[in-house]
Amino acid sequence: MSLKGFTLIELLVVIAVVGVLAGGGIVLIDPVGQLNKAKLAKGKSFHGQLTRTLGFNAAGTWTFNDASSPGFDTSGSNNHGTVTGATYVPNCDAGFGGCLSFDGVNDWVDIAQPAIQTSPNVFTVSAFINPGNQAGSLIITPNSAGIDQWIQYDATNKRLIVTIAEAGDLNIRARTSTNSSVPLNTWTHWGVSINNLTVKIYINGTLDSTYNESIPIAGWAGNWRIGQRGNSTFWYLGQLDDIQVFGQALSAAQIQKLYTQGIVKRYLTLTKNN
Repeated sequence: MSLKGFTLIELLVVIAVVGVLAGGGIVLIDPVGQLNKAKLAKGKSFHGQLTRTLGFNAAGTWTFNDASSPGFDTSGSNNHGTVTGATYVPNCDAGFGGCLSFDGVNDWVDIAQPAIQTSPNVFTVSAFINPGNQAGSLIITPNSAGIDQWIQYDATNKRLIVTIAEAGDLNIRARTSTNSSVPLNTWTHWGVSINNLTVKIYINGTLDSTYNESIPIAGWAGNWRIGQRGNSTFWYLGQLDDIQVFGQALSAAQIQKLYTQGIVKRYLTLTKNN
């Protein structure tokens, strides 16, 4: 229900403020601030519902929300990450914590044992990225020894690149997002869904491109690394947030929910800070 642009909860806040002022109990109240608090409460509730809905099959979720332990895995799978060099940035998403900033030189996160177990070639990876202008910025890769599969950002062409291989690191090929730009210095959500011989790349909740493979794709098992390959190449420059790994190929509707979840958080950041 709404009236002239106001939602029901906003109207209730305004009525409460007017009542207090009429009673003379408080002289100075910020009604805009009260409305923003109401919006923040609604958004937190919605975010919590989405988290519970999507979290049942998460093999790893790194929200980087805890300044004292930014690599904590909130999925319940205990795949906690060790942060090296990357800087915790507070208030990337209001009321939910921060994100990690990578300098493009010597920052990374190791996801050590217990290894993340996904189906041999059925899984989904997603993240919010805020990339800087550095070619070959690697976002995430399985196996810190440098296995030839990874997801990286192409700063030159403003695209996402998914490099995949068959078991044994054979027949390596790059699959690139083709329809949607992934701009510099802007938060963008992407999702990569692998289902047997099908690779789907989503940008901001929308399917960008589909690749049908002829050779089975190797699963992403073992230790993982965020922000750099195990052979000290492809250093990531920029900020990363809400990296998630799922042990199944999520549907388009589920990818859309992941995107919406992050958008709610970033909308609340603007609400809180204005």
